[in-house]
Amino acid sequence: MPGQSGSAAPFNAKYILEELTPEVPNGVLRSTVVHTHYFEEHIVTADEAVTGVVNLTSGTYTIGNNSLAIFRNGIRQSITNGDYVETSNSSITFTSGLLPLNDYIIFEWRK
Repeated sequence: MPGQSGSAAPFNAKYILEELTPEVPNGVLRSTVVHTHYFEEHIVTADEAVTGVVNLTSGTYTIGNNSLAIFRNGIRQSITNGDYVETSNSSITFTSGLLPLNDYIIFEWRK
């Protein structure tokens, strides 16, 4: 739960948002899914605070195609400025090293 410390399980929530494009074939309005956006909220645990590695628990993203956005305590992090690296298709590593316990991380990715 948010605000807990120690080895408590991370708080994770998943949200899905579908980006639609309207189409009107034969005069009938339809929508086509262009992208599906996924969001996961995460509270940094004691283990993650030491390693700087934060794991996504509710999905995967594609490495290297700019489909992932990371927010730390509400501030957008930049892979190009070296704030983090994409460690795998379900984890990132913050390059600053130690993370404060209970930092609030949001993963946002699209497929």
